[in-house]
Amino acid sequence: MKHTNFKKLLLPSLFFIVFSFFLSCKKEEKVDPKPVADFTYIVTGNSVQFTNTSTNYVSSAWTFSDAGSVSTGASPMHTFSTSGAYKVKLVVTSKDGSTSTKEKTVEIQAVAVEMNLLLNSTFAGNTSWTVVHPLIEGFETPTIIKFDNKLHLSFESLETVHKTSAQVYQAIELQAGTYKVDGSFDVGADNFRMAVEFCFSKTKPSVGVEIPFEDKLIGFQSFYYCDHSAFSGPVRSVSTGAGTEDNPGCRSEPFPARKDGKVTITTPGTYYFIIRIGSYDGNFGANFNVTSVELKKI
Repeated sequence: MKHTNFKKLLLPSLFFIVFSFFLSCKKEEKVDPKPVADFTYIVTGNSVQFTNTSTNYVSSAWTFSDAGSVSTGASPMHTFSTSGAYKVKLVVTSKDGSTSTKEKTVEIQAVAVEMNLLLNSTFAGNTSWTVVHPLIEGFETPTIIKFDNKLHLSFESLETVHKTSAQVYQAIELQAGTYKVDGSFDVGADNFRMAVEFCFSKTKPSVGVEIPFEDKLIGFQSFYYCDHSAFSGPVRSVSTGAGTEDNPGCRSEPFPARKDGKVTITTPGTYYFIIRIGSYDGNFGANFNVTSVELKKI
């Protein structure tokens, strides 16, 4: 009787042990980790380079709040049309279809526009400009000086050589800082032994007063054996010679270290922007015009 009861108790116990062993040997299913969305970015002007730093994902979807722009690139670059605050949303998706979302606000700063500090920089009439001629005592006065949306100088006779000089200038109040001077002109192929210089000085122009050499920034010359061909464009593009004070060189600035047209002001006050034109036994030719000038703080 006791033996029978032992069997009855043993069989269920063995079945339970075997079944438990079978369950423990069954391979556990692998569960994929959930995706986590995140990103960094670098702003350069209006363009932003995004870097996807998300984990456990297989695809990306970006949404930019400017006109609903989208991208499916992993780490796209996006250019915003104007300054402002923009929402950027990244949604990443894992293998099993799980998603994660990250949203950030990107600030695009307004780009400062360099303003021309000179008045009437395209010579629409002679307002804002003062003419001094001749610059050097004993020199001639140019026959024609006109302000008609360009600064035009010429002589009635193209066959005659002339020893002349003139300058136009305007006074301007400046603060300490670095400024850049530039301008454009055109000249015909019949020019010879003439020059145009853009200067920037504390010295007020007047008859018989020479601008200090160090104040001459950029210019064009066709003296001596220089090329007399026609030209139209920015003065800095032809200020290429390695001139010196005694021999300025062909199409060169009188002071080569200033080819970039930059000048640093350390003392605030009144300064003079000067366009200086001259001929030494030469001629401006039929076509000589300064078409624009600019002075900008950088």
